[in-house]
Amino acid sequence: MLFRSWLVDALQVAQAGLSGSVKKLAFTDLSPLKAVLIDVCNRGIINGVIQAGNTFSADQIAKLKEQTGGKDISSNLTQSGFYVQIDTITVENRIGRYVRDRIWYSNGSAINTISTNTTLVI
Repeated sequence: MLFRSWLVDALQVAQAGLSGSVKKLAFTDLSPLKAVLIDVCNRGIINGVIQAGNTFSADQIAKLKEQTGGKDISSNLTQSGFYVQIDTITVENRIGRYVRDRIWYSNGSAINTISTNTTLVI
């Protein structure tokens, strides 16, 4: 639980820092948001919150495919320890000014996920 708390806190701090530094994030270019999320995940690898090199069972891979809409991200989790997904922007996202991002990460043989809604100022 301590590791997850660190990761959630680091994500919140990083996203707050991003909104303070860029002031405005366009729906057409979410690469700064993705870069911030990846940076936090890389720091998670350094401090042991996220671990690469794990292999997963067929059941775990099937569950991942359900969560990702059919995409097999198990090789990403094995190689880098994490996978960052930012959902496609819809009309509802634009109206509500939010983006849903999800991070899957591994620690040991467990697969964990964190999902946030990032509110954008446009």
